[in-house]
Amino acid sequence: MEEAYVALGSNLDSPEKHIRQAIIDLGNIAQTQVLKVSSLYRSPPMGDMVQPDFINAVVKLSTQLSPHALLSALLAIEQCHGRVRKERWGPRTLDCDLLLYGQHQIQSETLTIPHPGIEHRAFVLLPLAEIAPDLYLFEGYSMQNNQKIWQVLEDAALMMRKQPLSDLFAKDMQRPEKFSIRVDQLHLDYSKNFITSEILTMLLALADAKGLKLAIEQLFSGHPVNTTEGRPALHTAMRQAADKLLPVVQAQKEKMAEMVQRIQQGNMTDVVNLGIGGSDLGPLMAVEALKDYQQTSLKLHFVSNIDPNAIATLLAQLNPATTLFIISSKSFTTTETLTNAHVARVWLQTHLKEQNVDKHFIAVTANPEKAQAYGISPENILTFCDWVGGRYSIWSTIGLPLALSIGMQQFEAFLAGARAMDAHFSTAPFAENMPVLLALIGIWYINFWQASTLAILPYANQLRYLPDYLQQLDMESNGKSVQHSGQPVNYATGPIIWGQAGTNGQHAFYQLLHQGTHFIPIDFIVAKQSNTALREQHLQLVANCFAQAAALMQGRENVESAHSHMPGNKPSNMLLLEKITPYAFGQLLALYEHKVFVQGAIWKINSFDQPGVELGKQLANHVLKNLLSENIDNNIDPSTQTLIQKIKGFSYEGANT
Repeated sequence: MEEAYVALGSNLDSPEKHIRQAIIDLGNIAQTQVLKVSSLYRSPPMGDMVQPDFINAVVKLSTQLSPHALLSALLAIEQCHGRVRKERWGPRTLDCDLLLYGQHQIQSETLTIPHPGIEHRAFVLLPLAEIAPDLYLFEGYSMQNNQKIWQVLEDAALMMRKQPLSDLFAKDMQRPEKFSIRVDQLHLDYSKNFITSEILTMLLALADAKGLKLAIEQLFSGHPVNTTEGRPALHTAMRQAADKLLPVVQAQKEKMAEMVQRIQQGNMTDVVNLGIGGSDLGPLMAVEALKDYQQTSLKLHFVSNIDPNAIATLLAQLNPATTLFIISSKSFTTTETLTNAHVARVWLQTHLKEQNVDKHFIAVTANPEKAQAYGISPENILTFCDWVGGRYSIWSTIGLPLALSIGMQQFEAFLAGARAMDAHFSTAPFAENMPVLLALIGIWYINFWQASTLAILPYANQLRYLPDYLQQLDMESNGKSVQHSGQPVNYATGPIIWGQAGTNGQHAFYQLLHQGTHFIPIDFIVAKQSNTALREQHLQLVANCFAQAAALMQGRENVESAHSHMPGNKPSNMLLLEKITPYAFGQLLALYEHKVFVQGAIWKINSFDQPGVELGKQLANHVLKNLLSENIDNNIDPSTQTLIQKIKGFSYEGANT
């Protein structure tokens, strides 16, 4: 057997004994523990997982051999006990053409590596890319940036630009079924994209090459995926089934249920949520989206902006005796939130003629000590863990306003929908995985079509705040230009997210979508059933949604005037919900959460921090001090100094206070 290991290695550039011994050792490892095939796809497996001992041996050998010699050694081992399969597609001990990509082939008098249909393959020895990122196997191929697969996708994008979208349907009448996927109450039709089976295979290979499978496992296992802060991102743990909930999560959920019952049965008529970012956008969006399921007469209000008009206008409409304030702040140091809370406290004290107004306040925070120091009693404090990011916190006690609105039973249905998407995302093969597919389509357009934006167009008035919510989720998560390693990226990352509810948007910006010069992929979202009895009117809404997607794809030619020409070829996804229920809505939000995570994993960036938010806050405090003082710090830039002087020149006499 030892002789066989080096049988094809006769052309090695070094016959030294230690090299031959290294090959023998490599072969012995291969014989016992080389491959554990990971069949990620319904189609033939597009990547094999190699055991660490074997990879480490390959890495060591790569420092002693030329790339050509290394490949010769691997082929020698493969010939001994590779390609042993019971079926056409099945486990194999070692397949060295995994080292090849695209049409590249190594050929010499003693070494030829053909592979049938190799132009359709996208193989990479994945763990080697992780352990030895600087290893160059072939000229022009770097494991570090997966240059070859990236280049092939760039070439494919250039070719697809010449391909009318409508022709893809003409060539394949089964295209809508082939490029659609259903998960429970969500159906994704992604057939109106510049996607073919070959391109999808390459995108899936890219996901493999970037270690997506491991990244997903780390997300769900509590690995510190938030690398800059050294924390896990366990928002998925907030929506586990009762028998799997962490005790700290279960305790706070029970406390929230008791609080919901107490408030609903009390004498409060209005509840004002004071928060910003994830402490505002999530609850606000969810309450509005699920208003058809509201089970209380409580009126829910949301104030986030530090603009005094926001809080002052609302307070003028409320009765202080029957108003409850929820101070939602993860750190309980957020300037906007605490400033508005102070205004609310003074308002209560002034109108109720008493100093102790603590019964009118509830705190939701990851810093209960700060909340107690503020004067809120422990029984009125709900907590959540610091490993729940603000933009992922709707599933935690930050969701109190939603629970007050729809009740705990429907809130549990909301969590159950998200939990179902978690299970799908963590177990489904990538080719049948809705968040992965949605993310890869985004990668395709962002990195290979130079798309800088994504339009979110929900054809549901209840979802009118969804574009704003997804804007924060995506842009705060993936608006990064530095990798986990600290190295700058050399490719585009998170897109600009924007949108509006249909059909309003049709009368605002669809003109640009149809005839403008920007390339803008679109996510359309619509429900099959309405929550009202107005079925025919709902069908008008659905018809508008479908028609816009079709018109953007097909365009319009053969018109008398160039001004009436519609170029078409505008790609889009269509997401269908059975109905906007708490369960389906939970699925939808979790879908986008996981999509954003997948893209961050492929880009090798941290999707769970937001250092870019902090600098402006720090500067604002310094600017405020200068606005309140007589002098201006000369270290402030000249433009800002001039603006400060202009503000100081305004008179506030006679203004309302």
